[in-house]
Amino acid sequence: MDAAPPAAPLRHCPWAAAGARRVSSVRQGEGAMETGLDRLLADVPAELRGARVALLSHAAGVGRHGEAAADLLCACPELRLIRLLAPEHGLRGDRPAGAAIADAVDGPTGLPVVSLYGRAADAGPPPLQGLDAILADLQDIGCRYFTYPGTLRRLIARAAGAGVPVWVLDRPNPLGRGCAGPAAVPRPLRSLVASFDVPVRHGLTIGELALLAAREDGLPEGAVRVLPVEGWQRAHAFAAWSRPWVPPSPNATGPEMAELYPGTCLLEGTNVSEGRGTPYPFRQIGAPWVDGPALAARLRPLLPAGVGARPVWFLPTASKHAGAVCQGVFLDLDPASARARDAGLAAAVHLLSLLSEDPHFELLAHGGVHGLDRLTGNADLRGALGSMAAVTALLVAWRAEAAAFEGRRPVELYA
Repeated sequence: MDAAPPAAPLRHCPWAAAGARRVSSVRQGEGAMETGLDRLLADVPAELRGARVALLSHAAGVGRHGEAAADLLCACPELRLIRLLAPEHGLRGDRPAGAAIADAVDGPTGLPVVSLYGRAADAGPPPLQGLDAILADLQDIGCRYFTYPGTLRRLIARAAGAGVPVWVLDRPNPLGRGCAGPAAVPRPLRSLVASFDVPVRHGLTIGELALLAAREDGLPEGAVRVLPVEGWQRAHAFAAWSRPWVPPSPNATGPEMAELYPGTCLLEGTNVSEGRGTPYPFRQIGAPWVDGPALAARLRPLLPAGVGARPVWFLPTASKHAGAVCQGVFLDLDPASARARDAGLAAAVHLLSLLSEDPHFELLAHGGVHGLDRLTGNADLRGALGSMAAVTALLVAWRAEAAAFEGRRPVELYA
């Protein structure tokens, strides 16, 4: 049976807020970019003036001078901020990955904080009582594995059922336009780290993902509204932002990490350290049983242009192998040439394949699902490990999936 034709892209979505058009670089020069938060503070939409609102945000939800969105909106006289909502890592970014987050009171604002991380999709009651709208200001990293888009998608569905619109204060994608990796996640493998049928490196903003969720979930018009970024184009990766890097999670330490993360996050599905508990998470990979120099020597000829590997020794203070000296490889990026869209994925897949040859290597599972399957959306990578021909064929197939998605990008608010 032929597949149904893809739905038309949401280029002029009636669900978007006023001004949520497909924008280009409308202002030139240093510091020209304006996030959705900047735009809201400069001119609060009429529909929100005097409204009782909640804010979903985190440590990277900041204004142009680094002030937290919660503090800025609490002080905004045209809004009535009455509640704060926290994703993974907490409102202020002080909780480690996977840590349980309890409801609390925010010290700086004195407002109640309701944790959304770990709240089941059908758990209730939802934190929607007394609200006229919800504002969401989340800096995504441009990779499907992050939990923020999944958390936002669940909140949007709950809010739509209660008739509460969600306004997404959009932020740019630090990885820019490029797509890479498998693009489908079957329902049985859907989770907070795989909530959308988009490539691993998807090239969309958090606002575009929210619009996509509203359409796929059949939500009514107006359930999601977006205040888009101005002065940003999809081709603008982080270097073009003219703003400092603010980690969207404790281990998202910089743009180099973000470039590699779509690949090196796959190590989470194994017993090999992905560098958590060190200064270079997702850049240095290893375990106590790895021979670092030998692994680096075997890996180098397989790496894409712009990615290098050198042997490294490190001592994790947390997560896997905490307190044990690990050997492995440190992945370097040449900023002049490491812009292949799937460079991080290709490097990590070859690295995984080499590591899988060691008898100490193990694949980890959670809830009966292999970690690699949960992240990629299928068992193809797990089945290809250890075979150069299979790994090469898989990367070719992934490139075709990513190219097809980019050619029919389902949501497009930016040039």
